[in-house]
Amino acid sequence: MKRGVVFFLMVLFCGLAACGGGGSGNRSDAVPVDQVDGQENRSIAVTPGETVVTTGTRQTFKAERTDGTDPAVRWEVQEGESGGSITPDGNYTAPGLPGIYHIIAVSLDDPAVRAMAEVEVITQPIISVAIEPAAVTLPPGGAFALRPPFRRVIRPP
Repeated sequence: MKRGVVFFLMVLFCGLAACGGGGSGNRSDAVPVDQVDGQENRSIAVTPGETVVTTGTRQTFKAERTDGTDPAVRWEVQEGESGGSITPDGNYTAPGLPGIYHIIAVSLDDPAVRAMAEVEVITQPIISVAIEPAAVTLPPGGAFALRPPFRRVIRPP
């Protein structure tokens, strides 16, 4: 009797696993779809989703549909000109002030479909090197070897 119950449960489990567990038939790996005015619009994503850059440097962003195709998008910086600039092909230039800024890709097919990336802009450290002694007097043809320890001082602007 116990074997019969175990066999029945194994058959039931295998059957459910084979058909996806029943229910609505939605698969967990299905592509998310938004319904807008009765038409399907696939979501978009921006890569990289988060990044850190230094002031004045560039970062390229890319928009993709969740089905892997390239959507036609318009790029925006949420904070406006104070947050840097971005070209129509996704090349972002960081502003001169550090902070957290947001890049937005807006679908040209449906402006309600948007994706955002976060950019942290930091200042580039100023690196200075101190060598001691600061001055050495040598005879003609003389040499002086620099020896450790060397000091590296990093000061924020």
